[in-house]
Order: sequence, then structure tokens, then C-alpha cells
Amino acid sequence: MLNRHASAYSLLIHEATRTVFVLNPKVMSSFTRRLLRRGLRRFHGLGDPSGGRLALVGAARRFPIASLGSHLSVALRPRRYEAFAVVRDPYARLHSAWRDKILGGHLATPEGRDDGYPPSVRGRELAALRSFARKRGLPGGKPGTLVPFRTFAVWVASQPEGGRNVHWDSQHMVIQHQHFRFARIFRMEDEIDEAFVTVFSRIGFPPPWICRQLLRPVNASPPTSERIYDADAASLVHQAFRRDFELFGYDPGRSPGSVRSAA
Repeated sequence: MLNRHASAYSLLIHEATRTVFVLNPKVMSSFTRRLLRRGLRRFHGLGDPSGGRLALVGAARRFPIASLGSHLSVALRPRRYEAFAVVRDPYARLHSAWRDKILGGHLATPEGRDDGYPPSVRGRELAALRSFARKRGLPGGKPGTLVPFRTFAVWVASQPEGGRNVHWDSQHMVIQHQHFRFARIFRMEDEIDEAFVTVFSRIGFPPPWICRQLLRPVNASPPTSERIYDADAASLVHQAFRRDFELFGYDPGRSPGSVRSAA
């Protein structure tokens, strides 16, 4: 069955070709939504990607939200569809989540106020993170201070799999791996061109056009020179995301400290 991360805003359903593409936060999801809007306008004449559905919902103007009937069909009969997704090295994805949601939020205002953080973490998530840091004597517990990556990683690892924020929960939970029979799950690092051509050519976008879109800059999180992982931090993250490493073929023994600025 679908889990708490199932979202109409992250599930592309193309009924004509029985195609499902599950977006994965921190794995080019914003870029994917932009590509979809451009492609649907250019090749299908859809100025509104959702075709007028949910007229008062802003998200429907930024992503092709399918009909209720399509969502029910996917939920109840997933094997009728060919499903696809893109995943990312768990070490790099977690660090990207910290840079985007924590470091970026801290830098958004000169005083590091909480209102500089994105809505997805502002409030309950940030309060829980700071409380966790204070109780364990870790840096970042004081309001207005930066929560370092190590503190963030320890906090994430303490949370139950499936109950974390979608931006840093295990990817097999986020993409509903237990629900779909995936035709293919691509790795962002070495299969992203193949992934986008495979999926979006199915819905009528020409491969040369898709490849040109991939040359455009994507969202970049704030840079940091902080050393990402030592052996202890890598071991902690490997344990927290062990299933992702196993399912998607990532090597937990590689040197994650060399990954510094991937968005």
C-alpha cells in the first residue's frame, strides 16, 4: 500500500501510455517539474499542465496533477502501469537536504532567524531539531545558530524510517517502492540522461529536446567547505539508509568526504 509520502504533486501519471514517474525530492524534482511544464506547453499545447483541474490550487499550475480517477487507478491497480523513478547516492542526498533546508535557511537572513528557513522545515521540524541538539549537547541547539551537518545527520538517524521529512527519508519509502513494480529505477549520478529520455519520450517529448534541457543549470544549494563525512558519520548514515544502499546499488564504502557541492 502507499505510505505517508504519496503525493499528487510528486506523481506523474500519463494515462495514454500507462506511464508513472515518481518524483524524489532532492533528486532534480524542481528541474523535472520545470521540464514538464515546458514540454507540455510546447508539444501538447497545454499552457496549464493540469488541464484546468484544481483551478484554485497553485501546485496544479506548476505540475500536471492527474484526475482523481487516474490516482485511484494507480493506487488500486498499480501493475497496469510502467513505473519509473530516479534515486541518488544516500550520502550526497542527505548532505544536499542539509545544505538546502538547513544551511540555506540559516543564511537567508543575516541574523539566522527561523523565518528564513523554507516552510518544509520552519516551525515543528526546526524546533524538534534544535531540541534534539540541546538535549544531547550538540551544536545548533541555540536559536539563531547554524545546525551543523553532523548534528543534522545524528538527528535524522535517530528518527524511524518512513517517519522522516520527505526530503531526507529513505528513498525506497519516498518513491513507494513497496507499491509499484518498477520497470526501471535510474541512478542520478550515471543514468540521468537515459532516465529522462526513457520516461519523457514516452509522453511525446523529442529526445534531442530533452537532452538540451538537461544542459541547463539546475537548482544549486549554498556551497560549503565543511568536511562532509568522517568514518563515524559515514557509518551512521549507512546504517540509517542501509536499505537504499542495498536496493539501488550504491557502495557504502566509497569516500563520501569527496562529495562537497552536488546540488
